[in-house]
Amino acid sequence: MKFILQISGTLASMILSFIALHAYSDQHDMGSTYSSAHWLIFASVILTVITGISYFQSKVEHEGLHYFLYAALGITHAIVVPLAITIAGLKIDFGQYWWVALLGIIGLIWWGNTNKSVRT
Repeated sequence: MKFILQISGTLASMILSFIALHAYSDQHDMGSTYSSAHWLIFASVILTVITGISYFQSKVEHEGLHYFLYAALGITHAIVVPLAITIAGLKIDFGQYWWVALLGIIGLIWWGNTNKSVRT
């Protein structure tokens, strides 16, 4: 039963991600400053992370190659796919300079963490 829910979560997150990114791209092309597709993108990332956590927790139920495959699916769903969705959103917003925005986000996170460690 858990396997069926995991496959359903994977398919639902893929479909929701494509719909959300397409809607976001269309609204961005129309010049809309606020997009309701932001909520769809957020929902697809949350669904993907939840599915990834489920896959990662399922690895303890298996041995050998299946253990590795469930761990790989968990890491892919929990880290790689949300990062890819974020990069796709940045590509829609910033075009060919998406990588500058990504470096800015990483820099702000790093700066925030160093300031937090200085305060405590």
